[in-house]
Amino acid sequence: MLHVKDFLHYLYVAAPVRFTPQDCQAYKVYLEAQIGNYSPVIHSVSIVMRENLYGYAGNQANPYIKITVTDPKHIAKLRSKLEAKGGANWKGMWTAGGDEGILTFDSVQYILRFMVDLGVST
Repeated sequence: MLHVKDFLHYLYVAAPVRFTPQDCQAYKVYLEAQIGNYSPVIHSVSIVMRENLYGYAGNQANPYIKITVTDPKHIAKLRSKLEAKGGANWKGMWTAGGDEGILTFDSVQYILRFMVDLGVST
């Protein structure tokens, strides 16, 4: 048995052009209000540079918003809110999706993500 502390699950969304590091705290508060849980759901929101694995872009890193949750069970609710039409479109910054919600990047399972992030191998 392995008991791990201080590893939190997260997902990424492509950062809109106008989204800056100064917007992270306000977006965190906005997401908390949208999800409407009695306990904190969002641990942190930050901007990171990552490559899109779904389509080759010439090894070009782009800004993504990394949203970390307090418990892995909150990922599904957060993803549903983000992907819903207009569900978490803060200040209308995401416009490319049209009738769709915000595309999330979190297809890696929690256990596998933990192992990759921390360099654990079998």
